[in-house]
Amino acid sequence: MSVFEGGSVKVELKNGTMMFNACEVERIIFNGSSGYRISNNENKYDDIITQCAYKHNVPPSLIKAIIKVESNFEDRAVSRKGAMGLMQLMPETAKGLGVDTPFHPASNIAGGTRYMAIQLERFFGDLDKALGAYNAGPGEIRTPFTPDLFPETENFIRKVKIYEFKYRSDFKICSFRDKSGKIYSYGRK
Repeated sequence: MSVFEGGSVKVELKNGTMMFNACEVERIIFNGSSGYRISNNENKYDDIITQCAYKHNVPPSLIKAIIKVESNFEDRAVSRKGAMGLMQLMPETAKGLGVDTPFHPASNIAGGTRYMAIQLERFFGDLDKALGAYNAGPGEIRTPFTPDLFPETENFIRKVKIYEFKYRSDFKICSFRDKSGKIYSYGRK
């Protein structure tokens, strides 16, 4: 039996109780008396992410990581500051990118990916600066860049890099060019 309690799902099993974050659970599938697995929507947008990432020469794992950190794959998410959708686009940013429907997953991912590509180009492929600009705004990025001046941004950069590494195996071969022009490839064949 499962019961929703606030933002959690409480699952009572024969050998105890387990709690899951409701945002991450789409359904719980029971296998026999003791086995279970959690099905979530982390892979729901992989096709859109791949298309947008390749179009803008950005690693799809990076876009997926930004979505994880920004909205935890919740397409109707709204931040305290008014950022909207999967990639948490601010209204003015969305408008400037031509995103008329920021809660539409494909539109939001297309706009957010393009915005990330712009930041990567602006900061010559420097991932920390580009992520800092994505999170705090490009006007906040100074040289030399020290993300510790903005604890929220420092945390954002750290989390995105961790998830980006985790999500690399979710996509086929991916190539991208760093600030020095070197091409990196990773993924599965």
